[in-house]
Amino acid sequence: MGAELRDLSDHYSLLAIQGPKAVEAMQSLTSVDLSEIPFYKFRVADFAGIEHVIISATGYTGSGGFEIYCKNSEVEQVWKRVFEAGADFGIKPIGLAARDTLRLEMGYCLYGNDIDDTTSPIEAGLGWITKFTKDFINSDGLLKQKEEGVTRRLRAFEL
Repeated sequence: MGAELRDLSDHYSLLAIQGPKAVEAMQSLTSVDLSEIPFYKFRVADFAGIEHVIISATGYTGSGGFEIYCKNSEVEQVWKRVFEAGADFGIKPIGLAARDTLRLEMGYCLYGNDIDDTTSPIEAGLGWITKFTKDFINSDGLLKQKEEGVTRRLRAFEL
């Protein structure tokens, strides 16, 4: 086939720009219409003056936004430009603790914390994204769980 696979993840950084005003705040940094990138899709385009940046309409907060992937050598420039563009929108840097609070409020699972390899997608409340339109490993078992129910289920509650 002539293909070569290399792990380049150590050479790239990710910045998550999340929130309901992410499109408006970041639009000046790219020629791509950010509002046209469908959820869970991405574009490779210019961003913050850098070519070939991955702009992904993904995130883990439930409030919309983008994940920006760029080379480690470019991340400082991207960071500065993001905060310049977002200044009028009150953009602030936050960490994983804030992200975890937001993901919990949305009911998003974190592997290793909320779910693990003993938790099925049905038990985790992820049946809504489990596609039974084609065959996959253990699809019959999961379909049975979906139809008959499970003995344990991950649930959110409000205090």
